[in-house]
Amino acid sequence: MSSGELLLSRIPSNEEFTQVKAFFELTEENMTFCGWVTKTKRKKKSVDHRLLTIGQYRVATWKESKLGSALKLAREGHLLDLASLDYVEAAEHASVNLKFREFEFPFVETLSRGRHIVSLIKNFYVLMSCNVPQETFFGLYVNAAPDAPEDLSRFPPLPKGIPFSGFVEAYEAHCVRAGLQLANVVVYRELLDYIVQHAGDRSIALVPSLLNSFEFLDAKARPLFLLEPFVNALKYNAYFESVTVSSVTRLDIFDVLSHAFTANSTITRLDLSELSANSGFGVFGRALRDNPVCALTAIDLSFNAIKDKGIAALAPGLATLQLRELNLAYCQFGAKGMSALGKALAAAPHVATSLAQLDLSGNKLGSSGTSALANWLVDAPITTLASLNVAETALKVKKFSPILSPEATPGLVKLNLSNNTFVDRDVVHLSNALMSSAVVELDLSAAKVSIESLAGIVGCLVTDRTRTRLVLDLSSIPLKPAGAIRLASSISVGLNLRSLCLDDAQLGSEGTIAVLEALIQSPMIEALSLSRNVRAKDKALPDVVNALVRLVSLPNSPLVSLEILGNSKYAFGSSLVEFFDALASNAALKELNVEGNGFRDEGAEALGAALASNASLETIFIDNNAMSLAGLDAFANGVASNSSIINLPIPDAEFKRIVLDNAGDTEAFEKM
Repeated sequence: MSSGELLLSRIPSNEEFTQVKAFFELTEENMTFCGWVTKTKRKKKSVDHRLLTIGQYRVATWKESKLGSALKLAREGHLLDLASLDYVEAAEHASVNLKFREFEFPFVETLSRGRHIVSLIKNFYVLMSCNVPQETFFGLYVNAAPDAPEDLSRFPPLPKGIPFSGFVEAYEAHCVRAGLQLANVVVYRELLDYIVQHAGDRSIALVPSLLNSFEFLDAKARPLFLLEPFVNALKYNAYFESVTVSSVTRLDIFDVLSHAFTANSTITRLDLSELSANSGFGVFGRALRDNPVCALTAIDLSFNAIKDKGIAALAPGLATLQLRELNLAYCQFGAKGMSALGKALAAAPHVATSLAQLDLSGNKLGSSGTSALANWLVDAPITTLASLNVAETALKVKKFSPILSPEATPGLVKLNLSNNTFVDRDVVHLSNALMSSAVVELDLSAAKVSIESLAGIVGCLVTDRTRTRLVLDLSSIPLKPAGAIRLASSISVGLNLRSLCLDDAQLGSEGTIAVLEALIQSPMIEALSLSRNVRAKDKALPDVVNALVRLVSLPNSPLVSLEILGNSKYAFGSSLVEFFDALASNAALKELNVEGNGFRDEGAEALGAALASNASLETIFIDNNAMSLAGLDAFANGVASNSSIINLPIPDAEFKRIVLDNAGDTEAFEKM
């Protein structure tokens, strides 16, 4: 049927209706509309008569056979073959064009005459293809001409509900077309429930929890019941902006997912992390490259075995995107992959003004890979790059340092260099580069670096007046007391240190006290973490607690977050009672984490009493502290009297242990 005005002419005869109904019943579909229409060909000024039928998953037109009353199928299109749906509504006319792979269904009608068949087609097919913004069609229904037969006077309005029900309809349609039993309905309903729960953020996820319903199936067959329909339904979906397909074991998942991204124009965030995939990266890269309307700005491909060849195959597709965030952490590539990625992105001018976050951690770049990264960022500077993660990449500091120049990365404020080795003779290059950079958040955790080199880096940063809010993570570096004392001397003259993490740094009581004294002397710290540094049997524990008390008792203390977690070896125990008592009058601290310190009921009672007076704490973590039901009750009474706490994670370990200790005690359970 060519483009022209579409009018409802008559209802089908019983014989015609029976024949068409049989066609839809063969495909296990319900027919939703059946009526004869006339279409005037504008150029030839002739009239075509067609019986228009619409089912759940297909649209078809029929013409009268010259051999008798039997109908002949003229055209038929299924949802799986629908490429796009274009709808235009003007003052007097409306048109809809269903584009299938091999032909089109164009319809035009005058809005002031006859039944709104264009709206009817649009409504039902948008519900399945989701190719038109949902707000444009909800609440519409078919109007009839004043002289229309009674049984065609009104078509029931579309049911109102979740605005992305089209995705669910499309998912169901693909399952039916593929012969899947929806399982079968359980999975369908579980997916629907998940979508409803995440309606507000326009995100959808296919995660292992959604696959729980397949446990009774063979592991090899399991993905077939969900993944292909899920991906096919996403292809033209216009509601969801964020998609997560994470931690799903499917080796060919990139081949399958590429289908959705050959045409989707609305998804901006894509999480494909931890998929155990090892192939299909070229197909996926070509899908991104060949889709002119791809809207992806953030993509997470971390923890996939992409390797050098995969990166080289993906890179051209990634280069076509207006990426703001790219996560390639632990993708098992090295220097060759880094070179291919750098060359592809350097050749894309828009990357220089769009990429803001780049994560390359866990890939063994080595000397050659570091050079390839530097060549990219120095030769094609990225003015928007704010965060760079090169943790555990075996980078070479001397070759990396030029990346930090203001000419290469003028906006870089967050840098992760953790789990790398720093040779003393090269650290001077890093220190100089850091001083010329804009970096204010530096992660050196678990780095292999000498104490003198580390003190030199910290010393130059904390005394730089141009950095107003410095954040340092030095956790898991074995500083020991001597290193802590050396570091404390740098901190004590600092001007800008706002956050410091020294977890698992083997400080001991002497080193911990030295750091605390430095922070008391130069009170600027807002967030401090000193977890697991003092052994439970250390005789100087009370001295450490005393230093903590003096820190939180400073007039106008800036400290708002404190973490002093413990475990079986490193714990403060009941020594924290003095610290808890001091919290009663503290007016600054907002977050406190004291998990794993084993302070028992004595500490719980002291903390509860402090909370009854404290008016600043908003978040507190207390799990794994060997409390009994009585201690937990005392803590709860303090919380009940507190007006500031808004976040109190349930101490699961405490509850589990108390349940075991009070098995069979009904009164104890009710109290808990």
